[in-house]
Amino acid sequence: MKAVAGAAAVVPVTLGGLYVTTDVRHSHGIASEESSAIGGLMQILAGQIQFYREPRYGSGRRVFANPHDGRGYVDLFETPRGERLALINESVAKARHGGEPHFGYYYYSLWGDADGQPYDPAIEFAVCAVPARFSVTGRNMFVMDTGGIVYQALPSQVWPGIGRGDRVPPLRTFPSAAELAKNWIAVGNG
Repeated sequence: MKAVAGAAAVVPVTLGGLYVTTDVRHSHGIASEESSAIGGLMQILAGQIQFYREPRYGSGRRVFANPHDGRGYVDLFETPRGERLALINESVAKARHGGEPHFGYYYYSLWGDADGQPYDPAIEFAVCAVPARFSVTGRNMFVMDTGGIVYQALPSQVWPGIGRGDRVPPLRTFPSAAELAKNWIAVGNG
């Protein structure tokens, strides 16, 4: 699909009987690998909704997949106890540094909010998608929280000094309102 200024594409995801779509804006030049990265984030969003429906991690309470109780979004595919859920594709689950990128992107669960406070997995989560190599496997990085809004930014704006071909470090916390206003653009909504 060719990107057209101001046009939108609907990226559907069907997982576990749940159908989610996102309105992806092409006004900011989103390439196909970046549309795939956003699709991966939408898989994670849909998987988190399914995961939350019943108690996990032996705690007796409903929580989102998280890096405090488990391994984060990876648990949407298979829990630490070996329970295969397959709420996201295996290729997305394994797309972490040291593994094979999913269409050029790695995914990470964020540890905390914009204030640096740990996420409460009973009510929130966030995840980011970063190109494996800046301007080689993808140009933009993306972040999404529980609300499903996807933001994009150039890694060189978030990590000054990063250059073409460099490994892009993941975020640990969600960007602050000031950082979102300065460096990030909302490009999709789950």
